[in-house]
Amino acid sequence: MIRYIPVFFLLCVFLLTDRSDVYGQFLIRAGSDVFGQHESVLTFSDDKSIKKATEIGYLLSAEFIHPLFYNNLVLAGIGIEMQLPRAVKNIEGKFRFTSLYAAIRLRPYPVNSPHLFLRGGFNLFYGDKHYDSPSWEGDEYSGMGIDLDFKLYNFLHYGIGIGIFLNEKFLIEAFYSMNLGVRNYKERIPIYDYIGKIIGWKLRDLDVDVYSSRISLCLGFRF
Repeated sequence: MIRYIPVFFLLCVFLLTDRSDVYGQFLIRAGSDVFGQHESVLTFSDDKSIKKATEIGYLLSAEFIHPLFYNNLVLAGIGIEMQLPRAVKNIEGKFRFTSLYAAIRLRPYPVNSPHLFLRGGFNLFYGDKHYDSPSWEGDEYSGMGIDLDFKLYNFLHYGIGIGIFLNEKFLIEAFYSMNLGVRNYKERIPIYDYIGKIIGWKLRDLDVDVYSSRISLCLGFRF
């Protein structure tokens, strides 16, 4: 995780110095998840769903927003959110997402009023060696010839929330978001000859769709 922190701050500097309009705003935020859930959908097992609560996680984000209209009632932006590794309760292993997104903010008044924001984009999916283990879903894998050649695939991110600028510098936000990813494993299937003797193996993809939902609270600072 530490190696990604310089990337985060370099992006902050880039967005801050590359603003083309004095009405643009740069936001940095830090927060935590007050609720989180990790859901695995086993596509190879009749789409069985395994839902487990996640432990408290933390996040850092940076966003550049710009008014679409001169009255500042609608703002658009782009941002990045980096989650610190978080664990699923009572299970070894940690995972995280890094999200790249576009956002729209809608507010009824142009200054320091509560506003609604929507965002959507693409996320990068990471997990440590314990999270990536093929036995992570437990008994669902018992008796199966799972190969250790596993991969994590990136997918979509979306969210909705409310926020309020407390003054010219600070804001608070509460939002719901979803990160999607795929965990892929290989199952070894024996190949038999005409007398039933194993003469080789072939691999079959086993996909586990991951849905990581959370409710987060953030404190932000704007330039």
